[in-house]
Amino acid sequence: MTAARALVAAAEPDSRPFYPAAALVAALLEACAAGAAVGSAIDLGVVARVQAGPVAPDSVAADCGLTGQGAESLLAALVALGLVTREDDGRFRPAFSRLTDFAELLRPWASLPLALRGEWRAADAATTAGAEYLYPNVVGQLALLFRESAEHAAGLLTQANPRVLDIGAGAAPWSLALAARDPDREVTAVELPAVMATTRAAVRAAGLERKYVFIEGDAFDVDWGKPASFDLALVGNLCHLFDEEANLRLLQRVAEAVRPGGTVAVIDILASERGDGPRAAALYALGLVLRTARGRIYPYSAFRRWLNESGFADLCRHRLAGPFSLSLITARRR
Repeated sequence: MTAARALVAAAEPDSRPFYPAAALVAALLEACAAGAAVGSAIDLGVVARVQAGPVAPDSVAADCGLTGQGAESLLAALVALGLVTREDDGRFRPAFSRLTDFAELLRPWASLPLALRGEWRAADAATTAGAEYLYPNVVGQLALLFRESAEHAAGLLTQANPRVLDIGAGAAPWSLALAARDPDREVTAVELPAVMATTRAAVRAAGLERKYVFIEGDAFDVDWGKPASFDLALVGNLCHLFDEEANLRLLQRVAEAVRPGGTVAVIDILASERGDGPRAAALYALGLVLRTARGRIYPYSAFRRWLNESGFADLCRHRLAGPFSLSLITARRR
């Protein structure tokens, strides 16, 4: 562009709106306020103090170093967010029994600027050491959050699949939903040693131990049994931790485990083809910076390519019910 044309372009009126739509402004302001309220409550010790409650606002102010106004306003915001309840006598208590555990899911967001600059990451969840550090106290909560989606997925996986391989089982929400529906299903749950105690506890709590075999190890190299011996392989909420090469390698291993005509079921959040949406996927991808070095949210085309190269065909995808933007991708082993 010549200097003259640049001057003309600069002089042209900007046709964009001066501000975002009012509804978007309101939503973003509320989101920022909610995040700041929760982050402040964690960092200032308010969450821990309420967990030990019931507690009055003046006690919170004194114990956590807040002003009276600050304590009252922060506690009211936590009530409005559904994290805390206020009793008739004015004292506050957690809205659920494990408030501090839940808060640990949110704490890393405060370190996002450091993670974006590559200066901090609690651990890399794509590695064995990182996953064993991050997940033992988290997978149980994730299973509760995924329960509705798991039930929907189980309803879609209606074909006969008596032998199920659950890879990276965590607290086993996906396979437990299947096992509860069919008394003939046998599940082999694969999980890292430090997480397996949670897997066993979840299966035991569901009363389904007799249906499970537990194998400890890394999904990329563990021996999970005779090749081509499983009717269904579950890869639940796992692929976003890894880069494309690792995901292709994982799905090729899965293909070796599944019998011809058997099924793989991949559950994950899908990005748009350009990678900039939908909003829930883009924000989830941002969170991956906090816990993976190379993980990302992938579009459907990436899964289609990996599955086709791994020997699967007849792909189908479903948007799962539930509070998270999870999708189920199924494919048949050729």
